[in-house]
Amino acid sequence: MRTARTAAALLLVGVTAGAGVVLVGQTGAAAAAPTGGCWTYVPEPYADVSTELEPWTVEDGQVLMGTTGATTPGGTREVVIGLSSGPVVSDLPAVGTASFLIDVDGTPVETPLTVEYAAEAGQPVRDVVVRGEVPVGAAGDHVVRLASITFDVPAEGVAVTCNGQTEGVPGGANPATEPLPTDVTAPFTVVGSSGAEVARVVGQQVTTAARAGNEVVVDASGFPSSAAAVARLCDEATCGRDVRIWIGQDGTGRAELLVPDDLAAGTGTVEVTDGATSASADLTLLGEPALAAAETPGADTTSVELTGTEFDPQKKVTVRGYDADGEPTSDAPATATPDGAGGFTATFVVSDPATETITATQAGNGLSAGYAFSGQIGTTPVDPVDPVEPPVVVPPVVPPVEVPVEPPVDIPPPTDVPVIEVPGEEPPVVAPVGEEELTVTEARLDGNATLAELFGGAVRRDLLFLVTNVGETTVTDPVVRVSVGRSTDLEPEIVDAQVGVLEPGAEVVVTVPLELPMAAFGTYQVVGQVGDSETGAFSLEWKTYPWGLFALNVLGAVLIVWGVRRRRAAKLPAPYRPAIAATGDDSVVDLAAATAWWAHRDGTPLVAGRPIAPPLEQVPLEAVVDLEAAEKWWARRAPEKPSQAS
Repeated sequence: MRTARTAAALLLVGVTAGAGVVLVGQTGAAAAAPTGGCWTYVPEPYADVSTELEPWTVEDGQVLMGTTGATTPGGTREVVIGLSSGPVVSDLPAVGTASFLIDVDGTPVETPLTVEYAAEAGQPVRDVVVRGEVPVGAAGDHVVRLASITFDVPAEGVAVTCNGQTEGVPGGANPATEPLPTDVTAPFTVVGSSGAEVARVVGQQVTTAARAGNEVVVDASGFPSSAAAVARLCDEATCGRDVRIWIGQDGTGRAELLVPDDLAAGTGTVEVTDGATSASADLTLLGEPALAAAETPGADTTSVELTGTEFDPQKKVTVRGYDADGEPTSDAPATATPDGAGGFTATFVVSDPATETITATQAGNGLSAGYAFSGQIGTTPVDPVDPVEPPVVVPPVVPPVEVPVEPPVDIPPPTDVPVIEVPGEEPPVVAPVGEEELTVTEARLDGNATLAELFGGAVRRDLLFLVTNVGETTVTDPVVRVSVGRSTDLEPEIVDAQVGVLEPGAEVVVTVPLELPMAAFGTYQVVGQVGDSETGAFSLEWKTYPWGLFALNVLGAVLIVWGVRRRRAAKLPAPYRPAIAATGDDSVVDLAAATAWWAHRDGTPLVAGRPIAPPLEQVPLEAVVDLEAAEKWWARRAPEKPSQAS
């Protein structure tokens, strides 16, 4: 029990007293009982006191060691070493200095880390924590090692040195004469410089661009460890809100940023800073898609050179012509793939007179942009609505000429002429019902607990998941089903959520708002299904607890118990205060006289089963009640009222 208390106290010191240093359970920390032992000796002139190696620690003590601080060259790292229960240094009360020698990558640090200690007589040194700094070297992996600890005992003129020696011989090799580092180490890693990198953009196939509503995952590295930093998205003029990012012992951290609607399209950055160290990464902020065109008439067709901007990068765009009713024309569609900034060029050939608009559509996200076609097809302008009739040419009147009549020629009947089908645009292949191949990944709940929710209000979250068409056919508006309940065998029900058109390989993020009733608590199951394929099913847990409501109930119970106890205490009678001996040495009732009187009255002892009273002359003449004492008692009991004792 003593060891557990001491170790817990030491860990608490390590966590709260030094810049977020955590000594156990994280990278860069070690907790162990070192190998080797301790040796007691007289420093000057040197003389051995120990005859054999003494134990490093007692009561299952440990040496705890960790580092925190800079992870780039040129900075410093703080080293924290704690000793929960060390050696016994003296049979008398001991007060002195503990000196900790360390080395970095095998090179000793000249100045030891020192701290004062105090130990009870015959008891081990306990709860010692020392701190110091070491410079951060070049990029790479490094190790801080504990070489030895020396406790001086001025009251006895001796010192105790503990290191990695496993044997000790007076006058020979021992921890006091030959240094041998311990096996207690704390590694750390140094990188060349601080940096920020976009690891992923949810909803995009690239990490270089994002649009409003996308989630940007950013990784930071090379920051001082165990420090709180913030990450933010910025355009060229303003920045979005700060998101907290915790930097670990290795100097890395991760943040998830939602692209706000109010950032301007164009060049953007992701910034990470802790106030002293900063890093950033470039990110293109996408705006509304746009389409520009240049027409070049040919002999029978018109070529339209299209330039698209602000589309999602690396996602296929399909260009089609449409008539006045919004139906596709017979013009062959064209396709293009936007570059990393969302731009593309494509050539669309118009040959159908019904073509009025040209539209570029991106599958999976509903993005599109259109262009109004001029109507000129080839070198001659064509108006598909009001075609111009050519003028009727009337030949001049010529007098008839007599021509000899030839007999009629026999004309053979017409033969069947094969119909030649002109190849045109093939209709898009749409997956039959039940044959689409959709997968659902990254299902999660988004949103924070509100004050009303903590006190039993309705719980609201947004269900987000990524739908991907992994098949070879186009899927149009698959049905989305979602249900929430306690049971694990829920059947999902249809909800109002639009997926849109998913070309092969396309993906889209779908959001479904969910709500639990008032006073909901515990674990709920969220099940869902997109389409009819098995890979379109998903499930996750939803845990919620109205902690504020629980606290109010506990407080109410405490108040009820307190009130009941007060009511019961109020109904109890006042403590009984006997009149006897109430006025000091004078008793209101003379107990001896009262006993004699009762003996005379009732008779004693028993004779033949009946009490016999003693003679009257044997009854004491003292009064049973002392009137003078009664007067004093009455005066103390009710000083404002007149005496009634007599």
